[in-house]
Amino acid sequence: MAEDLGLAGDITTDPIIPPDAWGEAAIVVRKPGVIAGLDLAEAAFKALDPEAVFTRIMDDGAKVDAGTTVAKSKDVHARCSRPSGPPSTSSAG
Repeated sequence: MAEDLGLAGDITTDPIIPPDAWGEAAIVVRKPGVIAGLDLAEAAFKALDPEAVFTRIMDDGAKVDAGTTVAKSKDVHARCSRPSGPPSTSSAG
């Protein structure tokens, strides 16, 4: 991820997505195959935004057809594509 984002972050996303935006993501299969690597996918989402909720719809080893959604993540912060990561949600007081 460091290689893709570098020090500049995601230069495509940054100009069009507000820094306080939240969203959802889905991992959808492009071609028929066997699912593998969902642990790594979840780790990637959590590395970018520790508060993201990752839900597996299929398990590793499952045979799937093209178009199958195998996992979703919600509460993904737009700042996850920036080098500094998402802003802190903890309250100082």
